[in-house]
Amino acid sequence: MKRLIFLLLPCIVLVSLFAPLTAQAAYTPDFEINSEAAYLVNMETGKVIYEKNAQTQYLPASTTKIMTAIIALETIDDIDNTMVTAPAYVFDQLYGLSASNADLRVDEQLSMKDLLYALMLRSACEGASIIADYIGEGDIQKFVDMMNAKAEEIGCTNTHFVNAHGLDEPDQLTTAYDMYLITNYALTNEQIGARFREIATTYSYTMAATNKHPEPRVISHTNKMMSSNTDLNGGYSRSYVQGIKTGTSNEYFNLVTMAKQDGYTYLLVTLGAHGQNSFVTYSDHAALYDWAFKT
Repeated sequence: MKRLIFLLLPCIVLVSLFAPLTAQAAYTPDFEINSEAAYLVNMETGKVIYEKNAQTQYLPASTTKIMTAIIALETIDDIDNTMVTAPAYVFDQLYGLSASNADLRVDEQLSMKDLLYALMLRSACEGASIIADYIGEGDIQKFVDMMNAKAEEIGCTNTHFVNAHGLDEPDQLTTAYDMYLITNYALTNEQIGARFREIATTYSYTMAATNKHPEPRVISHTNKMMSSNTDLNGGYSRSYVQGIKTGTSNEYFNLVTMAKQDGYTYLLVTLGAHGQNSFVTYSDHAALYDWAFKT
C-alpha cells in the first residue's frame, strides 16, 4: 500500500501543476446575470468572489485593446514625447467596418500618450492599428505576435489574438479568466501599472491639437457607468466604478471594470451579454458590485 502511495504522488503533483489556475468562487449571489461568463476578484486578497463559465472562450471584442496598451506601454519608454504619424493603409483596412474611432486622420501626427487615451477611452480601432504599425515597424502581424507571446507569458491558455483592435475574427478568442489575468497584469505590473491605471480609469481627457485637428478636443470613456447622465448609462451609474474597457462584438457585449469602495478593490470581467445596448453589461456590473460591497 505504501508503495502504491509513493507511485501515485508524482502523478498527483503533475496533475496539480497543469490544472486550471482558477479558484472556486467563495460566494453565490441570489440573482442571475445577463452575461454568459464572469469573473470577479478581490484585488487585495486575490480571492475569487464570483465566477461563471470563466474558462469558456468568447470573442474579446475591444477588450483586446487592454493587451494592445500593455505592449505599447512596455515597449515605449517615453509615451509623452514619442510622436507617431498615422499611415493611410490603416484606414483602408478599417473602411466600411463600422469600427469605433476617435476621428484620427491619415498622416495625423500624435503622441503615443494621446493614442493610448484614444485607444482606451474612445476604443479607437484606428488608434490600435496605428500603435501596432508603429511598434511593429510597419508590420502589424509582428505586433500581434507580441500580443500572443505576452498572453502566453502571463499564463493565458485560452486566448489568441489576430488583430490589435478587437474587431471580430473567428480565431480571436479569450475567456473571462484570461482577461482577468491580462487586466490584472496591466494594473499591477511594476513597470506599467501606474500609467495604465491612470489612462484606463480616466473618464474624460483633452487630446492635444495636431496637424489635422488645429484645436484640442475632449474625449470621454465608452464606459458610461462613470457618467451621471442616465440616458447614457441606463440608470446604472456607480461612483465606485473605475474604467477600464468596454467591448462590443457582432454577437454580444463585454465589459472589464475595476471598483473601489470602503477599502475594498474589485476587478470584474463579463463576457457574452446579449441585449440591445451596453446597459445589459452595466446592469451585471452594478448588481455584482452592489452585492459584493454590501455583503
